[in-house]
Amino acid sequence: MSFSLRILLPAIAGIATASAASAQTFNSIYAGNGVTWSMESSLVLGQGNINNIDLGTGPIWRTTPTMFNYSGGSGQITFSGNGLLTSFSGTGTRYLNSWGGGSTSIDFSTQQRFFGMRWGSVDNSNVLSFYNGSNLLYSVTGAQALAASGNNQFSTYSTAFNFADTGYTRVVMTGPGGGFEHWNHTFSDQTVAVAPIPLGGVGGMVALLGMFALRRGHGGLLPQRLLAFASGGRRQQVQRFA
Repeated sequence: MSFSLRILLPAIAGIATASAASAQTFNSIYAGNGVTWSMESSLVLGQGNINNIDLGTGPIWRTTPTMFNYSGGSGQITFSGNGLLTSFSGTGTRYLNSWGGGSTSIDFSTQQRFFGMRWGSVDNSNVLSFYNGSNLLYSVTGAQALAASGNNQFSTYSTAFNFADTGYTRVVMTGPGGGFEHWNHTFSDQTVAVAPIPLGGVGGMVALLGMFALRRGHGGLLPQRLLAFASGGRRQQVQRFA
């Protein structure tokens, strides 16, 4: 039996009884100053006006600033040092990466209150920071995120942040040591309810296939579409990059 089937078959057998346990594994962490966040293998976004930054697909290696538009405003992705837009070999799925002290910044022309992304193979030295203008609202390292959520360093997670008080206008990802890889970026000017994908019935199968695809394909378009479908939320596609 293949390694994939050895993982898949026991999980399928446990779907009927896993829904109650899934609620217990949801870590909603209160960070202070009106900030709450969660880092899970998979998260369902609630209803809301959710924008998604579409990085496109295909091989790429870019360090030049990139503009994008959304309803009510515009944004820009910039890089410094060893920050860049690149892609996974084989799948062509694009992602933003910061390594060796480099950083990637996403700036918005209007305040946002929700931010979500896929955080790949969380390194202890990764630093994720949110600003309102030049004022730092909240910052978390990979080591702090793993300790607070109880997650494992060598996995990929859906990460969601809500700002109940002051909204953010800038997100900065820095990789002082190992690389800081992130993709499937979502944002909203409203706070957004999040929860783990329930492991029961059709939802359980969607979650299972989504997580299986994430392990095989390092994230990408299939898990993104599964999450959007499962959430019932309304997503707005933001400008696709060439």
